[in-house]
Amino acid sequence: MNIKPILSVTDGEMAPAIQARSRDKGITLLYGFASKIPAIEELAVMYTTTLDEARVLADRMGTIFERDHIKIARLGPALVYMLDLVL
Repeated sequence: MNIKPILSVTDGEMAPAIQARSRDKGITLLYGFASKIPAIEELAVMYTTTLDEARVLADRMGTIFERDHIKIARLGPALVYMLDLVL
C-alpha cells in the first residue's frame, strides 16, 4: 500500500497525524501540516538512512521556522521498532 505515516508527539505521546501514499506527497503534507501549527518551539527531522534528504527537508522547513530551532537526528532501530508498535 506504500503508506507513509506522519507522526506527532504531544506531551510525550506519539500518535499518527496524517498519512500519505508516496514519499513526495508525504513531504508536501508534512510541510503543510507543520506550517499550520502556530506555536512550535522546536522541530526535529528524523531519518533512518537518508541524511541528505533530512537536510533538504530541514532547509525547506527553515523557510517557515527558525533554522536554529530545527534539529536533525538519526532514528535508531529501537525507536523504529517502537513506531511499528504505535502504528
